Amino acid sequence: MIVRIGIGLVFCIASLILPWWLFLPMGALMALAYRNFYELFFMALFLDLLYGAPSGKFLGFRFALTFLAVIILATTMALKHRLKNRLYV
Repeated sequence: MIVRIGIGLVFCIASLILPWWLFLPMGALMALAYRNFYELFFMALFLDLLYGAPSGKFLGFRFALTFLAVIILATTMALKHRLKNRLYV
């Protein structure tokens, strides 16, 4: 439990320091390593609320990082479920 809290704090601090293109792969690895790694979603939402601005690239959608984080979380959860069923059956 203490290790998970420490890793969550390190991830939160790293998400404030690192650029988004390092933050998302690091979050994907953490989501694969840990169960229910919702820190990725909450930090992406925080960063979008803090720095996100409507852009022409995303058709004025402000929460692009949060959208990518949700896709990463859903993909890793599905991947872990499939691997668990394949490896332990």
